[in-house]
Amino acid sequence: MSIRDEELKRLKKYTEALGMTLSFKYRPKKHHMAEWDMDGTFIIVYTRPSDSKIETILSVIHELGHALDHIHTKNRVFDNKFNDALIEFDEA
Repeated sequence: MSIRDEELKRLKKYTEALGMTLSFKYRPKKHHMAEWDMDGTFIIVYTRPSDSKIETILSVIHELGHALDHIHTKNRVFDNKFNDALIEFDEA
């Protein structure tokens, strides 16, 4: 197992220690690289076989940053006003 595989394993354990799940799914064309849920339960990283492991690791770290900010600034409280604004934006 390479050092990059070990790092992905470590990041997965770190995510689980935060009470979240980390999963990897195939990324279709013109799809974003990753996402995290505002309720703080999961992170999904979208990959393709052509993506490097470094890109995948950076995507996980990036989404963990969003999730950690949410945990520390909002104390994991779901912001319904923000969610409603996102829904309205998507519908427009």
